[in-house]
Amino acid sequence: MIKFSRLALFTFFLLLLIIILGKGIIEFPPSKYNKLDLSSHPCQIKDAMNQDWQTTAQENIRQREYYFSWQEDTKTYSTPNRKNNLRFHYNGNGFSVAPRTTKIPQGNYDANTPEQDKKYKEITDWNITFDLDSTQISNGEWNVSNNKAEYITKDITVQYINDEQGMRQNF
Repeated sequence: MIKFSRLALFTFFLLLLIIILGKGIIEFPPSKYNKLDLSSHPCQIKDAMNQDWQTTAQENIRQREYYFSWQEDTKTYSTPNRKNNLRFHYNGNGFSVAPRTTKIPQGNYDANTPEQDKKYKEITDWNITFDLDSTQISNGEWNVSNNKAEYITKDITVQYINDEQGMRQNF
């Protein structure tokens, strides 16, 4: 299975979105078509399709934020959880959790807001590790698919699910 970094996937979907939104956009001179009813014109339909594509692309990107990815530097699987401002790292011994960021924006800002105009709250950095009972866990293999992962051993299977509600661990 080919694995892509989050940055590569984000870049791919962003480029795909730009290509899709950029194709077929036709601007008509208003004076030429003022007296026509263009509500069912193909360009109107195409604009609606572009909006659907954009909505779909944004939803796909939002969902992929919760996917598991291999982190070569820590030799663990990792999942961010933006809604709860957490980042999880998983290995055969259990998992650890820490804040995704300690600099929290105060208020809603759009992409055009200059950095100096944003206000932030700093929170304390922390990290907690939850180790599984080594008498119940033996060496196993990972089965990872999107926002779900299982660590499968001969004795037990540990499942992790990461979504907007948080990270859930099942046995």
